[in-house]
Amino acid sequence: MAADSAPTFVLAHSVLSHDPYYVDASCRALERPLIPSEIEDGKPMYRAARVAQLRCVDSLVVDVVTTLLRGSRPEPIILIVGDHGTQLADPLHLRRPESVSPAFVRERFGALGAFHLPAGGDSALSGSVTLVNVMGHVLRYYFGADLPPSPDDRYVSGLQPFRFLRVDSSDRVVR
Repeated sequence: MAADSAPTFVLAHSVLSHDPYYVDASCRALERPLIPSEIEDGKPMYRAARVAQLRCVDSLVVDVVTTLLRGSRPEPIILIVGDHGTQLADPLHLRRPESVSPAFVRERFGALGAFHLPAGGDSALSGSVTLVNVMGHVLRYYFGADLPPSPDDRYVSGLQPFRFLRVDSSDRVVR
């Protein structure tokens, strides 16, 4: 990617940040994948496997970003975004999304957002931002897109399809 001077849009989605756990911290394949049930995922053995696998993912991401920053001209726009935080505060949240705690909401919505936005593109993203508007900001700032910002609303859901429960500003589910 970095050697190609043509504008390029690349989307990469890694499933290594989720269970099952296939690799160790050095990205070597485990002899046997660890596949926890939803309730087992918080046990020390699985937490250790999650952390090890995340260390592998971190090293791969750092390698890609370093390569892009060193070899890309013009300077690249890089968005590294998690789709959600962990669920360790409440592994059974899918069964009862209406009663999750504010601590779970903060943990689950605490997704990673790391951005490299050259030429002043970071100007509108100071402080805390929700991820729903990051791509819209990039499209507006760099490409002149006529897109209104989206509401920063947050929702949780469970096993029932299309049943979304709004989360208020105090991290509580609105019933």
